[in-house]
Amino acid sequence: MAVYRFLDRALGVRWPWAGGCACDLSPTIDVADRFDAWAPELKHRGMRGSGREFTSWKFRLLAGGHDMPTYGHAFTEYWKRFGITKEHLEYFAMRADGRRMPVGMTDDAAFDPAASKASPAQYISICPSSTSLVAQIVADWKAKGAKRYVNICENDAYGVNICHCEACKALDEPPPANDCATPDKWFADRYVVLAKRVLAEAKKVRPDAQVVMYAYNATEQAPLREKLDKDIVVGLVPVLFSREAITDYLDRWRAAGCQTLFYRPNRRCYYLAACLPLGFERHFFDIFQLVRASGSIGYDYDGSSPGSRLGWFADYVILKAMSEPERSFEYWEDHYFAAFGPAAE
Repeated sequence: MAVYRFLDRALGVRWPWAGGCACDLSPTIDVADRFDAWAPELKHRGMRGSGREFTSWKFRLLAGGHDMPTYGHAFTEYWKRFGITKEHLEYFAMRADGRRMPVGMTDDAAFDPAASKASPAQYISICPSSTSLVAQIVADWKAKGAKRYVNICENDAYGVNICHCEACKALDEPPPANDCATPDKWFADRYVVLAKRVLAEAKKVRPDAQVVMYAYNATEQAPLREKLDKDIVVGLVPVLFSREAITDYLDRWRAAGCQTLFYRPNRRCYYLAACLPLGFERHFFDIFQLVRASGSIGYDYDGSSPGSRLGWFADYVILKAMSEPERSFEYWEDHYFAAFGPAAE
C-alpha cells in the first residue's frame, strides 16, 4: 500500500478502472524529498467484485482493513450438521405449518443429504429463542479459537420465513402503525435477545467478546423494545438509499443503543451505469459521509464490478473516500478525471 500511495501522491499515477492506468510518460522522474504517513481511520475498506483485475484495482486504491468484525451468514452449514440428522431440529425456524425444516421442502427432500447443497437448506432461518442454540453458537466459537467476535448474522431471511414458534413470537413487537409497506422488517427484537444471550455466555470465556448481527431483511429495522449492549456490533444492510431513508434507518439503530456499526450495503447490485452516466456519484458519496458521521467503523460494498467504464467513477470515489474520508467529493472528482489529461474537463 505504501508503494501505491507513493505512485498516486508523488507521481500522479491514476487507475481510473480495472486494467486502466494513466501516468506521465516523460523520460525523467522528479520527486521532491518528502515524508508521508497514513493511519487509516476505517477498520475496513471493502468493495466486492469479480476477477483478478478488479481485485488488483481496488487494492491500488487502498482497499483493505484491520481488526474488522467477523460477519456473514453464520448458519449456512447448520442444516447439514444438525437438521438432516434430526439431531437438533430445535435450532431451526418453525415454519407456518409447524414444521422445523427448510421453506418449500418436503420431508423426502429436506432430510436427504443432498438437500444441504440446496439454497432453502443453506439459508434456513434459525430459532432465536432456542437456549440450546445459544450453547451451540458459543461452542462453535470456542472450537474456532474464541476470537474476539462471535458471528450470529442470520441467513438471508425475510420476515415471512423466520421462526413462527410461540416463544419467538413472544419476543416481537408490532411494527409502527404508520409503516404498512414493510411489516416483515421489524423482527430485530428477537435477534437482539439472542445476541444478548450469546454475549453473556461468550463473556464468561472472553470478557472483551463482542457479538455481530445484521440489520438486514427481517431485522432491517431497529428493535422497538430491546436496547443493544455496547458490545453488540451491527452490520447495516439497507435496501432503501434515499437520504431520508438512510437517516431514519441510522437514527433508529442509534436510538436502540447501537454504538458500533459497519455499512454493508447491496447498493451496487441495484444501481449500475450500464450504458449511460446516471449522475448518482455525489449522492452515494453523501450517503457514505452520512454513515461515517454515525460512527461507522468500516464499509463493505457488495455487488458486481461496473458493467461499463461509465460506472467506474462511482466506485472510484467511494474507494478513495474510504482511504481519506475527510476529503470532499470535488477533490476525488478532480483526482479521477486527472487521469484523462487535457480531456479531464
